[in-house]
Amino acid sequence: ARPRNILLEIGDNPDPADVAVQMWLHDPELLEELHQLHQLDRPRGFVHFVTDRDPVPAFHEPADNKIAELEADLGEWYFKHKRGHNVRVWVYHRPNQVWFLVRHGLASKRQEILSDSGSDTLIFRPGEYDVLAYNCERGELRIHGCNGKEVDKLRRAFGLHLFGGEEFFPGGAKFTLAPLVEAGRACLACRDIPGIENITLTEIQAFSGGRDWLRVTYQAPDIFKALERGDFEMPAVDRLVRASFVVRFSDSAKQRTVKIAGSNKLSVVRD
Repeated sequence: ARPRNILLEIGDNPDPADVAVQMWLHDPELLEELHQLHQLDRPRGFVHFVTDRDPVPAFHEPADNKIAELEADLGEWYFKHKRGHNVRVWVYHRPNQVWFLVRHGLASKRQEILSDSGSDTLIFRPGEYDVLAYNCERGELRIHGCNGKEVDKLRRAFGLHLFGGEEFFPGGAKFTLAPLVEAGRACLACRDIPGIENITLTEIQAFSGGRDWLRVTYQAPDIFKALERGDFEMPAVDRLVRASFVVRFSDSAKQRTVKIAGSNKLSVVRD
């Protein structure tokens, strides 16, 4: 409130609800913006797409009409998937990155509600937030969406309306788990990376496709120790589909988990 010269009459011991009501009365759009900022840091899993343009084009702030065209395009797609027309896109700038927050509807729900006069039926459409982050230096877009079809639509729509082409961010592999097989424990060496103490492989998953498919998950405090003991054999590269790592950062007493799934999905427990 202070940077925007908004004076809140909240007394010496304000209650959070009183602060929210005061802000709503003075500047409801600012309160909504603050609420949305919490949604930006909520997701922990993203699908990554990297542009094939070399060099990476400079990012230009999208004009209002471009955002409106993007919202209309997404609104039409969500409407066809029974999620309503209403779509809003907000843009936020962070160091070397541009973040996008997309609000849209989900499928309508029917809920029985009770009152003093008996029961009634409430029909409503829940709201949902998707998050996209664009790294201006690497030309990389990461997307958190509800499902694979929605992620692909967001990839193509943002590429078309903000970068000039549906395939500005082509689908394809960003990550590979091949070094786990080819280099073994050596691929986790990290003494040359400031801020990281060590990395331990704690889980791998192998999948064989086809009609008689098989999925096997191996978990251990240290997968490579289990391999060295001869407890099991490392699956072939083309069968590895997921891996989990425990990372110890220099400035944290607690270890953090990082998961790689497929060739372009990364999940973390915190930012």
